Amino acid sequence: MDRLAAARQQRQQQSGIEMNRLPPNNPPGLGEASGGARSAAPTFLAEVASIEQDIQQLNQNVASISATRSHYLTSIDGTEAEDNDKLENLTVETRQLTQRIKSRIQELEGQPQYDTQIRKNQSYQREEHESDQKARQQISKQLHLVKPDATPEDVKAFIDSGQQQVFAQALTTSTRYGESRTAYREVQERQQDIHRMEKTLAELAQLFNDMAVLVEEQEAVITAVENTAVDIEGNTKVALDNTKEAVISAKRYRRGRWICFGIFVVICSPPTMTKGNSSSRRRRASLDLVDAKQAVDLATAQTYSENVFLFVPNLIGYARVILAGLALHYMSYHPKYCTLAYGISCLLDAVDGHAARALGQTSKFGAVLDMVTDRCTTSCLLCYLASAYPPYAILFQFLIALDFSSHYMHMYSHKLVTSDVSRILWLYYNDSRTLFFFCAGNELFFVALYLMKWTSGSLGLSGALSTVTWPQAIAILTFPIFLGKNIINVVQLWKASKILVGVDLAEREQARLAAKTS
Repeated sequence: MDRLAAARQQRQQQSGIEMNRLPPNNPPGLGEASGGARSAAPTFLAEVASIEQDIQQLNQNVASISATRSHYLTSIDGTEAEDNDKLENLTVETRQLTQRIKSRIQELEGQPQYDTQIRKNQSYQREEHESDQKARQQISKQLHLVKPDATPEDVKAFIDSGQQQVFAQALTTSTRYGESRTAYREVQERQQDIHRMEKTLAELAQLFNDMAVLVEEQEAVITAVENTAVDIEGNTKVALDNTKEAVISAKRYRRGRWICFGIFVVICSPPTMTKGNSSSRRRRASLDLVDAKQAVDLATAQTYSENVFLFVPNLIGYARVILAGLALHYMSYHPKYCTLAYGISCLLDAVDGHAARALGQTSKFGAVLDMVTDRCTTSCLLCYLASAYPPYAILFQFLIALDFSSHYMHMYSHKLVTSDVSRILWLYYNDSRTLFFFCAGNELFFVALYLMKWTSGSLGLSGALSTVTWPQAIAILTFPIFLGKNIINVVQLWKASKILVGVDLAEREQARLAAKTS
């Protein structure tokens, strides 16, 4: 019992020494430091969460701008103005949101940094203050065990006096074993509280480290969002400019289709003949057999076995007309379908002639249908190119006029072309390989010019050809063929003109001789 009492007295003296070290009041700045630490962390985390929500809204705005721009470029239902307003509103909102996020991040960066040592010192001060309060409470409980009728003033006076010997002696001489056990359990609870405080301090340090990593990660995200917003703004301006050009081109293309239709009607309409030249036209070999009324009656009464309209070459010609119409329909908004239909129509031009000769189904109707289809198909494409390239519209109009005039006059001159008249024209019309080479190369050049308005990716070549696209490469390769084809058209126009003038002179000479003999 003496050793137990001595041990209790020694522990009580040590407790008294610790209590003497504790200040009676809160240390200066402790409430402010602890309150600031408690309030700063939740406020900082709430600000980080709010910034993440703004970033999500910014990503949604970017997706909305992309979808609206795609709809704006592909829509043909007359909602361009609404899409344009929506794009402008989304762009302004995205720019404002970007600036707000940037400013909020800068504000977070400007706040004081809570390094690990400061946070530990503040936590230790807070825990020291709480330990002081618990020690005072524990001394009060022990004093009430010794003196149950002690008042709060007595407890305060006892603690302030720093005299622990009376209290220790009372505990030593006391025979109340249960009260001693209670004091021992309270000491154990205090030790457990200290362990929990250590664990809380470690968790708080880890929390601040995670917050620092999160801020660094968000800085990279904000930088990427700013760059994306700048790119979106630039792409939006480019898209608006391209859309305006597309609308203007579409309007010009609609006018060009009516021009092509008028040209088609003019070509298909029969030429007006005066009394002075009607007799000479009847002397053409193709009309010497029957007159117009008999020809109409024969065409109406023809049977299925000998129906010129149903000849295989003529059916191929009908298919070419349909494909040309499809190409004209898709020309202003779907380059793949347009190119496919136009290419098949041009390739069938090389098939109908071979089919006619192989099946013995050559006809003047088929020859005229083939020529009219060729002229109209090429003219429709040239009308679109004139609207797509306004600075070169006069050049495309000249090519249309040259193509029509040279072939029309050549047809009117009975195609009386031999090697003596023109070696170039004789080789062009009598060698099928030469004819296919120039016609295919000329059409491929026009198709390449059409696809240049829809293609932007380069071939990846080096040097001066680093920006060349594949349609531009095809146009460069086929340009000499296009130039040779139009030189042939000029030669054909000039030779046909001279043939017609020569026929006129011969007929006038025959008329004068007939007048003299009569």
